[in-house]
Amino acid sequence: MKTKLSILLATLPILSGTINGLEAEEIDLTSTHSNLAVERFCIDGVRGKLLENSRDGIAGIVLESVEADSILATLGLHEGDIIRSMNERPVNRKKPSRDFFIPHHPLGFPELTLRFTPLCQNSELNLEVERDGSLFSLRALMRVETTAQRRTYFLTTKSTQPEAQIQANLVDYASPDNPIDPKTGRRYTNRQMAAFEHLRRAFPDNSLIPRRLSTEEMEEKSRLEERLKMIEQRLLSCEVSEEEISLLFDFRIKEKEDLIQLLRAALDPRLHSRHREIFEKKLDTELRALEEMKNDRTRALERCAEQ
Repeated sequence: MKTKLSILLATLPILSGTINGLEAEEIDLTSTHSNLAVERFCIDGVRGKLLENSRDGIAGIVLESVEADSILATLGLHEGDIIRSMNERPVNRKKPSRDFFIPHHPLGFPELTLRFTPLCQNSELNLEVERDGSLFSLRALMRVETTAQRRTYFLTTKSTQPEAQIQANLVDYASPDNPIDPKTGRRYTNRQMAAFEHLRRAFPDNSLIPRRLSTEEMEEKSRLEERLKMIEQRLLSCEVSEEEISLLFDFRIKEKEDLIQLLRAALDPRLHSRHREIFEKKLDTELRALEEMKNDRTRALERCAEQ
């Protein structure tokens, strides 16, 4: 299930720009965790260090270790992040909020074992995250469903930033050579790019998965887009060759097939039922559009061959 979830997380930033009515910040995405993982998080705690200074009266705690498969990683947190609880302001500026229960503080040293009390008590955890001088906000809620066979924990993460995407990798940076997300106009984050690399291994021929391009590749892409635009403009009057018609429709059909591939990958049972229905309707629409596009190609070739 981990592989399927990682595919889902990687496809959402791509698909959110292609589906009307599906805003990224409205996606209700949950990740599931075993009883053992939650016990490690809530009972064993995580290692952190208390900062001597505070910001706006709220003490900061530096995360000393974030394991790759841990709940903290699911929240999008990194080793070295400074976290502050925004649920309540502590009276004592030199102590962390009661939201971080500290089992022991040996010999007065600032090393701490942290437990995230609200999250482990089915309440919302509201964090401010500081990384390299930048601030992010993060909300999280964990609920449990118990059956006769097992207990399953569902972790939902949201960003309190108005335009941030709701998904596990909420707090991240974007390198200047990352491609731009056409929906937001901002560059994809580094963690999104890492997820896209994983997605490309699953679907190596998918042209819609963002990737970093060299200067030569960007110039080649620009030339191709200009040529396709020119062919499209001349198609109505059939001032194009059979080769140009094939180039245009091959490109458009490939894009459509790649979108359908990602839509199928995103149909995960953990996706909220309302949004799953949107994805299913979009998939059905794109399948019909693909067949119509193939028919358009046949008609264009036949029509222009007669002139």
